[in-house]
Amino acid sequence: MDVWVILVRQKESLEFLSQEGLWVGSVVDARRFGTTWEARLACRTACLSGVEIIMRFRSPRYDIVIEVD
Repeated sequence: MDVWVILVRQKESLEFLSQEGLWVGSVVDARRFGTTWEARLACRTACLSGVEIIMRFRSPRYDIVIEVD
């Protein structure tokens, strides 16, 4: 089973980080990362807090949430 997409999500609003650095409500408009490491680096570079990395699979029951500190 392959990861479908890796995203950064704001915990409180459940919005996703876009390519432009804005928060958007749609997965379609969200920035897609190639690896969780790349997503984590983007969070640190932008000094984001209150976010989590979401590894989305085709079946939502397999989704993985990684806390970013």
